[in-house]
Amino acid sequence: MNVPLRNRIAKADQYRTELEYRQSQVYLEELKKRIRIEVRNAAFALEQGASRVDAARTARDLAQKTLDITSGNRSSGPDRISRRSQPTMIWLWPSRLLYRRRPTMKRRVSK
Repeated sequence: MNVPLRNRIAKADQYRTELEYRQSQVYLEELKKRIRIEVRNAAFALEQGASRVDAARTARDLAQKTLDITSGNRSSGPDRISRRSQPTMIWLWPSRLLYRRRPTMKRRVSK
């Protein structure tokens, strides 16, 4: 009569399946964590995109207001000096002043 005291093959199969089950559970948890992180990153990117759109809209509105103001100044008549032309006058004046001083400086050096 043969009585198996220990069924080693069945025990090995049982351990192997338990190990595979644990590994699949660990893989499932890692996959869940990765999905959570990707969802958070996507939500953050969506919020950032919405903020960028709002900033672009604000910039566009300000640019439109600036355009309206400058075009209003130009159409108000030739007597009125627009804000845009004033810096040009300021920048031209020092260059004319320096241009006028150069000949006098040359005369002093040549004497």
